[in-house]
Amino acid sequence: MNDLISDSTLLVIALVTLLQFVNGRRRREDPAGKESHYPLPSHLQSTTVDVALKLENVKKVFDSRSASAKKMVVALDGVSFEVKRGEFVSIVGPSGSGKSTLLNVIGALDRPTSGKVFINGQDIFLLDDARLSDVRSRLIGFIFQSYNLVNRMSVQENVEFPAIFSERPSSDSRTRALELLETLGIKDKAKQKPVDLSGGEQQRVAIARALINDPALVLADEPTGNLDTKTGREVFNLLKMLSDRFGTTVVMVTHNLELAGMTTRSIYIRDGRIEKEILHKDLSETKASSAAASKDITSSSSEKAR
Repeated sequence: MNDLISDSTLLVIALVTLLQFVNGRRRREDPAGKESHYPLPSHLQSTTVDVALKLENVKKVFDSRSASAKKMVVALDGVSFEVKRGEFVSIVGPSGSGKSTLLNVIGALDRPTSGKVFINGQDIFLLDDARLSDVRSRLIGFIFQSYNLVNRMSVQENVEFPAIFSERPSSDSRTRALELLETLGIKDKAKQKPVDLSGGEQQRVAIARALINDPALVLADEPTGNLDTKTGREVFNLLKMLSDRFGTTVVMVTHNLELAGMTTRSIYIRDGRIEKEILHKDLSETKASSAAASKDITSSSSEKAR
């Protein structure tokens, strides 16, 4: 029953998103019906911008849900940092520190009360809703702790699904999906349903889905949280390989300090503010060691994820 509820919820969300996307395109048509929609600005799609993500004094304030306590709840209080292209950054902090709110704002799922968020040099919250939807679908990949796969769809169909919103030709989507599944060591699972896979395999599917549109930024919310230690390390190593070998920019929220210590840099957040930042490894040093790391991933990919 839980799987059915989960699938139904995800399908409703997907359909609503698709309708918003279509309606956004319609609003951009001129009265004569000529399509005035144009692709995202070239600098947004650029792979030459050094800084993939930048936050400037971001604040997020919520109204208290308590009827008796009429006060504002400050979830983010002047957060500023930047993430270079190809960097693997971990966000660490206790429950209630603002990590999830921060990830929602970075992922354009929620607007900040004030402050600026730049992706590839563009302040994304200056864009209208239709263009912001384009940013979410094309430039940001999401990886969730609970995978959020649709069990009625095959593994390959799950991976291809976000490409619907990118206007990528279906033949290209199929090819891209299979390439990603092969890179992640589960191409042989392409026709199976997610429910038939192990937790580690399902998270690999979720990673492939996040990468289908070649995003500028991958946001991972506790991607190892539902996995045992061994499988969690395998999934983490895959994310690290994507950053080291392919230059994927990854921002990962985690409670696992050991894994955080193996990212390029950790940002510690508490009470909505940045408490400290720790540089674990210089980005150039990280890329220099990527060949050895990718060999380890290749050998482990042939083993079944537990």
